[in-house]
Amino acid sequence: MSHPEPLPGTNPLLCSNCQAWDNPHNVFRQQIPHSGKDINAAPLETLAQHRDCLLCQFVCSAIEEARTAKPDEFDRLDEIVSVGPGFIVQYDDPSNPDNINKSFYRPPVGENGDPLKCVLKLHIHGHHAPESVIDPRRRQPKLTLEVQALLFYDWPEIHLMHIQRWETPTFDVQLVKSWITHCHSEHGDHCKKLPVTPPQGFKLIDVENLRIIEASESVRYIALSYVWGSSSTGRDLQLVRSNLAQLQRCHGLDKSALPDVIVDAMTLCTDLGERYLWVDRLCIIQDDPVSKHWQILKMDRIYGMAAFTIVCALEGSHVPGIPGVNARPRRSSLHSRKWSYHSDGYTVEPDFYGVVDRSIWNTRGWTFQERLMSPRCLYITEYQVYFNCPQLLFQEDLGGISYSRATNSVQSPLVNVWDATMRKHYFDYVMDYTSREFSYESDVLNAFTGVSNVLANHMRTDFSFGLPEKHLLRAMLWEHIEHGQRRQGAPPEIPSWSWATWSGPITFNLAELVKEYGVLVRFHIADPHGKIRPLDMEENWFGYTENEKGQTVGRMPRYGVMPLQYDSDILWRSCPHNPWNTPNRAALNAEASVLARKHPGCLIFNTTVAHLFMKRCQNSSNRDRMVTLDLCDDKSRDIGHIRLSDRWVNKNIDVRRPKRFVAIVLCASLLRKYRRRGILRRRPAGCDLGKNVWKLCVMLVRQRRTCLDSLLICFSGRHCLVAERIGIGFVDVGLWHRVEPKWKTAILV
Repeated sequence: MSHPEPLPGTNPLLCSNCQAWDNPHNVFRQQIPHSGKDINAAPLETLAQHRDCLLCQFVCSAIEEARTAKPDEFDRLDEIVSVGPGFIVQYDDPSNPDNINKSFYRPPVGENGDPLKCVLKLHIHGHHAPESVIDPRRRQPKLTLEVQALLFYDWPEIHLMHIQRWETPTFDVQLVKSWITHCHSEHGDHCKKLPVTPPQGFKLIDVENLRIIEASESVRYIALSYVWGSSSTGRDLQLVRSNLAQLQRCHGLDKSALPDVIVDAMTLCTDLGERYLWVDRLCIIQDDPVSKHWQILKMDRIYGMAAFTIVCALEGSHVPGIPGVNARPRRSSLHSRKWSYHSDGYTVEPDFYGVVDRSIWNTRGWTFQERLMSPRCLYITEYQVYFNCPQLLFQEDLGGISYSRATNSVQSPLVNVWDATMRKHYFDYVMDYTSREFSYESDVLNAFTGVSNVLANHMRTDFSFGLPEKHLLRAMLWEHIEHGQRRQGAPPEIPSWSWATWSGPITFNLAELVKEYGVLVRFHIADPHGKIRPLDMEENWFGYTENEKGQTVGRMPRYGVMPLQYDSDILWRSCPHNPWNTPNRAALNAEASVLARKHPGCLIFNTTVAHLFMKRCQNSSNRDRMVTLDLCDDKSRDIGHIRLSDRWVNKNIDVRRPKRFVAIVLCASLLRKYRRRGILRRRPAGCDLGKNVWKLCVMLVRQRRTCLDSLLICFSGRHCLVAERIGIGFVDVGLWHRVEPKWKTAILV
């Protein structure tokens, strides 16, 4: 096949198919792609024949290199190749505030003749692909390569003179230092609202003298966050009581006995001009349970007080050490790097959250609090380095980036835990945390301790088993997303009402649904020492609180779309469990307290208890792996509903043989405002809105029947119920009487 010669007046270094690339505005303002086809489309063997064309030879060279790196993804030599539009990689200098957040596009060629740094997309289609496949809107390519290129244009004629690949095998340490300096000088205390003193027995690695030291309060240090892995080379040195004295000697730390990631972190500290490094396996005595437990309880201080944290956020465990540090060059970007692109169509988009969130590091339980507790982090990934603080984000290729720009096309970051004050932040944290993996399930609460310490201070409440006591009612309204199996190896003292007992991710959709609620029970908790104490909770009745005498205010709220107050009063007073009889039922009987002391960590409260049945809704859908079930009385009349995981339902619900369950009341709730409006529009004339919008939030439980529990329950006159959590549902206030509820003392274990 003869290759096309360039026409007179065109660039002789490009074939006729590639002449559009002679004008950078065609490439980066997408004037050619708007026609519906990529720039340049031909079989690979045809491109290889264009030996005098800069672009064709560049494409062939990149594909051959990618074929060597990923041979399984290439099966034929004569595939159709099309070159998509280019995307400019533009660096914003963080020292120039006017340069940040400005328009992405700038003239791609300057008088100084600097090359244009960009990413080109090579679309590779199947063998003998029809003409239509070169239109990316009609059919997806078989494979897309994102090739990093430097385009050299001359000045002032603006002709393409040269194309070459660009790679950064190691990152620029001086650039990283400039980011850290910029944050310290420009942001100051805004990026470090921190505690105080390190925990007792705090140790650090002296990277200059290669030893472990006892740290003083004022020492500046760097922390390391990484994923522990098993070492096949035996390089897994840890600090234990037997080697403590040896490692505290000058040059007592042998680098050859350390994992690559720690050796590289020590090298990076030296390059950055830092002397002290904190690494968990070398700064916590691993076989001293007392010291180890104390250090774990203070993780918020350890990571919060660090000058910054080095995060090794890799996508796989196959990468040794820290890529890009000194003598450990990164792999070629053709292996697997994926860029993000701005909606303007011609510039590269910051990809921090996409890259970090999908890393193996971000799937581990312990790294969750390490990410949240660190005000400043230096993230090192397989192809890029990032530095973020509460004010700004820096990306190696793009420079300083505001968070509004960084989150334009990806998910927003988690709120820095030092600024978290609202319950919503707590919900977000727990939903993220429960989706993570643990090498040891017994760590589930330990790895959350640092976060709960900070939240307890900001929310002004104590935490019990991962839940804030002041907001316990709403914090208990979580649901399983996948299945409700207990964590294998979790500490047995964690009660069933805590999300920490159960494996798999959870959601707080119910807590968001019950934004307007009323307290109907008074919780007490049994501590590990056998004492029973009342919980200091919000005494709330849909925005109203108790008066000075402890009496619940009787009137109903008057905001939004509400039922008539008179009708609501009648409806609630007819309910066996209402805000007027709750204060009279708050005191616990002595027999129940004796029984509760046998179950440390249990919740004790007086509530109404009833038996009911469950059946599948006629219009039930398996949405989000959850199934909606009707709650029914013994005559199969619907009184409410509940959502449970489909796996649990398939195992426990038999439509042919109804099974009786126990439900206990937790609180009163009200349909959200938008749902009240819908009911108001659809209700018949004269129908009371209150019968449809007032709900009781109930917990479905499984009764515990151990010999000791049964004996003590008989002793208490059968006024106690010892049970475990199954799920959360809702019952209409006006229908609760149908199941004949009885007042009992519930002991939720």
